Amino acid sequence: MMKKKLFMTALLMSSALAVSACGSKETQTAQKAGETRQTETKVREENTEESTAAEETQAGETEESTVVEETQAEEAQTEEGSGEFTYTYESGVLTISGKGVLDSEAMEACGAKDVVMKVGDLQVVLEEGVTEIGNSAFRGSGLISITIPKGVTKIGANAFYMCPNLTSIPLPESLTELGDHAFDGCTGLTSVTIPKGVTEIGNYAFQQCTNLTSVEIPEGVTKIGECAFFECYNLTSINLPESLIEIGQRAFENCGLTSITIPGGVTKIEENAFPRSGLTSITISEGVTEIGDGAFGQCAVLTSVEIPEGVTKIGSVAFGYCNNLTSVTIPESVTEIGASAFAWCPLTEVTIPNASAIVDKTAFDNGVTVNQ
Repeated sequence: MMKKKLFMTALLMSSALAVSACGSKETQTAQKAGETRQTETKVREENTEESTAAEETQAGETEESTVVEETQAEEAQTEEGSGEFTYTYESGVLTISGKGVLDSEAMEACGAKDVVMKVGDLQVVLEEGVTEIGNSAFRGSGLISITIPKGVTKIGANAFYMCPNLTSIPLPESLTELGDHAFDGCTGLTSVTIPKGVTEIGNYAFQQCTNLTSVEIPEGVTKIGECAFFECYNLTSINLPESLIEIGQRAFENCGLTSITIPGGVTKIEENAFPRSGLTSITISEGVTEIGDGAFGQCAVLTSVEIPEGVTKIGSVAFGYCNNLTSVTIPESVTEIGASAFAWCPLTEVTIPNASAIVDKTAFDNGVTVNQ
């Protein structure tokens, strides 16, 4: 009986403990659930705060990026050639307004480049404010005429390169610089008057302007660049100013020139300056000391030439292949005559006053009597 009571008492205590233990798990679960909800809430709040901070950071970065882009845009507008321009187009006339350097990039920026490249027989009017027609501004376009305002001081490299429909180009008196290839390949151009402020005509400036018949070069021009009038077939005459001191290589090669006077300020007639031209008369002023290689080679209708006192050197092929040159006068100042200088010229007799002059053995054809 005692054992049975003890067993019942142990069972009841075990049950109580079990109930107590079971109650403890539910309580712990509830507590854990509460703690979990608090933790999740806290995490959500922290995530919200972090998200807000991230958004604010991104917004700040966006604002900074916008400021940077605006600054870069403002800086881009101050770069050379990026002046602010606008245009209007109506009935074949393109009018461009603005200030600064109007180059290819500026034309593209304002949208005028599309009009220039797509419209044929285009007339262009530049309004006052443009200070320079920059590099490649109208290159390869179909414009037939352009009005350039006073205030433009420079026409840059390739500005009107290969504009075959351009027939005339009134240049303003404000112009001081004419760049390389400025009108290269303008085959429709017939006449040009260079303003007084220009001192140099750039290399290839009027190369292959095959219909150019008239060019006025004013006093003040000191240099005509390399190939400046190369293959201007119809350019038959030109007056070179006394201010000129340099004629570049091939400057007048294959031109239609019939006569030329080299001014006294030029000390050297550069290589191939006038070859293959239609020259019948050449006047070389005193002051020239050297006639470069090929300077007057292949001038097929040249019949006579007088080389002035002061010239010391006649270069190779300087008058070579002048098939009608029958008379030449060589001064005592000449100390050197290069190879083939007068080759294939129908000369019969030549006198070289300076007995110590160095004369290449091929300077004259066989059969020419050389008195030295």
